[in-house]
Amino acid sequence: NPDFVKLAESCGALGLRATTPTELKKKIEEGFASGRPTLIEVPVGEFPEPWPVIRPGPSRPKR
Repeated sequence: NPDFVKLAESCGALGLRATTPTELKKKIEEGFASGRPTLIEVPVGEFPEPWPVIRPGPSRPKR
């Protein structure tokens, strides 16, 4: 993945990273206080496979 903090800064925005809920609260406050466009990156774990939800199997068995 790209470094979203550096990507935001390269576009003139404030780039921040938060890894805990407490840190996220502080970064949101910092973003609002800055008066600038702000991107806050919040790293998350791996997501489950989405395809069973996006493309479910047939609702009726094939005959």
